[in-house]
Amino acid sequence: MRKLLIIIIIPAMFIACNKGGNVPPGVTNVPLLTDLSVSSDEFHFMDTAGKVLVNFTIWDKDKDFGSEMRDTSVVVQDIRSGEVYRTLVLPMPEIPRDILDKDYLQANVTIPLKSVLFTPRSDTLHTRERKDTLTLNIWVIDEAGHQSNILNTDTFYISD
Repeated sequence: MRKLLIIIIIPAMFIACNKGGNVPPGVTNVPLLTDLSVSSDEFHFMDTAGKVLVNFTIWDKDKDFGSEMRDTSVVVQDIRSGEVYRTLVLPMPEIPRDILDKDYLQANVTIPLKSVLFTPRSDTLHTRERKDTLTLNIWVIDEAGHQSNILNTDTFYISD
């Protein structure tokens, strides 16, 4: 019985520690993005159902995200050969209210990027080969207009 009680208390303490408390060092009113990951390094532009999931964590002291989707954005910049090729401005997914009850915002965000949005450049080489490469720069803008740090992905490969 004593072992069972210890097993129950330890997870409860961990959850309680995550639910509130002081703001971690480095978390300010300017959003901070960390822990970038992607589900694949390939876009198959002919696959209309294909997508790559981009995941990251947002930290923000004043928690001004997700209450008005039009006021918060995820910006995804498509970089080809070191230059901006296209910029996508996407709405921030809604953030559950229970996450906003803490002293600060810490939310894991997943953005699905459809493969059909990422096609090879229309110059002769890329059109003939039907292949291209790109990297993505990703940042967020909160309701107050604060821009987060910019996360950079590794190279993606585009093919049909």
